[in-house]
Amino acid sequence: MSELRFDQSIDGIAGGYRADAVLGSWIFEVKRNLKDVRTLRDVLLQMAHIAASKQDRHAILILDQPSITADRVHEEWNLFSRILDVGLKDRIAVVGEIPGFGLDGLAGELPDDFTDWRPVAHEILQHEERVFPKARSGAFYDVLRMLLVHWLRGDAPVSTKQLTEETGFSYPTVAASLQKLSDYLTRGPNRSVGLKRFPINAWKKLLVDADTVRQTRRFATEGRPRSPEAMLARLRELETPDIAVGGVLGARHWVPGIDIAGTPRLDLTVNFAMPQQREWPMPDAAPPHDFIRKLDPALRPAKRDEPAALVIHGLFTPETFTKQGDDGTIWANEAECLLDLQEAHFEAQALEFLNLLSPSSS
Repeated sequence: MSELRFDQSIDGIAGGYRADAVLGSWIFEVKRNLKDVRTLRDVLLQMAHIAASKQDRHAILILDQPSITADRVHEEWNLFSRILDVGLKDRIAVVGEIPGFGLDGLAGELPDDFTDWRPVAHEILQHEERVFPKARSGAFYDVLRMLLVHWLRGDAPVSTKQLTEETGFSYPTVAASLQKLSDYLTRGPNRSVGLKRFPINAWKKLLVDADTVRQTRRFATEGRPRSPEAMLARLRELETPDIAVGGVLGARHWVPGIDIAGTPRLDLTVNFAMPQQREWPMPDAAPPHDFIRKLDPALRPAKRDEPAALVIHGLFTPETFTKQGDDGTIWANEAECLLDLQEAHFEAQALEFLNLLSPSSS
């Protein structure tokens, strides 16, 4: 097997082209956060030039967290491939890390002998992240949620250094977020900070952006879905330390007497800052070994306004504040559960949850 090499000059291509990675005759180009169709068309043309430069070359485009959908990528490929001869069309492929749906083939033809391509693509993306780290967004909201958990648990004020470790952001970034929250903060010794009351206005801003910040994905089934309790039992069997239970079930864990009738769905928080690699489902199916399929093989991404049986929220901080129960269940922290209740329109129950947990009620 050839060695995977990074940032390689490719002969036979005008302009001194350098590939992001090369594995034998396979040439890889990575495009991160691709936002528009025009750029996609330009890079598809570039991939055609790469594949045409030698008869045995296969050009593979990796889209990392693009803003455009998988369906639009496929549509653009169908239009573009009409101008290619068959021999060239069969040597170009597009794979992608679509937000919330993981790494999968999007268009074109992967080489027949490249069946184990996902680990290679993951390695390339990890190399890109090390060399060119992504600028994480949502620092303000992550700092807000961390402070809220500390406040709900009655913790003493924490240092800015501790907040950098808990959120994964730099000192200046955390300090800037704290400045925006200054009206809600109390100061302790050695420049430590904590909330002095519930940050209502900041929380309202988070609610507006919560689906985007947490990359929320909803799943439904055809026919009768498994109950949330049945899916939770299957989740416990998987022993996954990076998946926590929130929503109604999580709220009942933190506040056993909360007034919620029934369990309409299962809310899970998946921590993407933890090292485990996951294969998320594409819009039409889930990979055979994905944990979602193990919860219920019939689960699929929900259509707009369709009731969800399972809702997945992303967490991206090194510290999760989750709690493991006696039965091995990992429970999402109080801030995530509060967001889940409000996202599910359990407003009265969310207010009860907050009132029963807040330090002023102790």
